[in-house]
Amino acid sequence: MDTDAMTCMHVLRNLDRYQDGELSPRAASRVKAHLMSCRACTEELEHIRELDAVLEASVVPPPPPGMAARIMAEARGKVWETAAPAPVVPWYGWPVRWLGAMSLSMRAAALATSLLACLVGFSMGGGFTRNQQQAAGRPQTDLAGFEWFEPAPPGSVASAYLAMVAPSAGEGGAR
Repeated sequence: MDTDAMTCMHVLRNLDRYQDGELSPRAASRVKAHLMSCRACTEELEHIRELDAVLEASVVPPPPPGMAARIMAEARGKVWETAAPAPVVPWYGWPVRWLGAMSLSMRAAALATSLLACLVGFSMGGGFTRNQQQAAGRPQTDLAGFEWFEPAPPGSVASAYLAMVAPSAGEGGAR
């Protein structure tokens, strides 16, 4: 796009304000300088001036008699309802409001997903197995990784991980 086209676009955007005398003196002089050299923008300004003349010459019909009184009477008789301001919900109430906006099936799915996540997290953290091991009198094992998949196939990533993290005999069984 060449510079003249950009200048024309800028001038065309400001032509109405130029006609109404709403531009700053600097901007008005720039538009005027452009209009002296650009025939298309000058023609557009003439169209705007013609439209202004037609609008100024048009006659606005007067309102029907009693119209203002009828409007005011109707406004006085109307009960204006104002919306109650939304309650301020503290930040810890946002999940409840969010959940309340869901459909019943979405709430059930969110609840089931949350419960499943808690159950899996508790299980992976050893919550169930530690209690069972304590009840059986067995020593607790740390189930923080691939131990869940024991016995691991030889040569697998799980067996390499288990060999790497297994307590060595020199450490006395502690990691």
